[in-house]
Amino acid sequence: MGDGQAIEAIRFVREQACQEGITIGAIFEHLSISRRTLERWFAKHAGHLPSEEINRVRPARVRELLCETVLSVEEIAHAAGFSHIEGMYRLFKETTGQTPGQYRQSQHVNRPVLSRLAE
Repeated sequence: MGDGQAIEAIRFVREQACQEGITIGAIFEHLSISRRTLERWFAKHAGHLPSEEINRVRPARVRELLCETVLSVEEIAHAAGFSHIEGMYRLFKETTGQTPGQYRQSQHVNRPVLSRLAE
């Protein structure tokens, strides 16, 4: 995998991570490389697997939406690419140590809620 493909892999994962149903298979198919090649590159250059990149991007999007919108937690889960709200709760709590509700409350103590996400 060349540097251009490596950059494309990272870009694709970051752009598509919040699409519901994104899979590692979709990534290596998009790049026309094998799953093993993709995983080896990520391990070597990013220090983690593509699935871990997805699991890094999604909670970041949840945090952003919790702080910047008045969307319900269920709407946020869908907007961040989760098929089930329970999966979002579990991953969010693992990465932040807080539930989405606790995080939103802690972030909004001195900040106004901005808006609903455009539909």
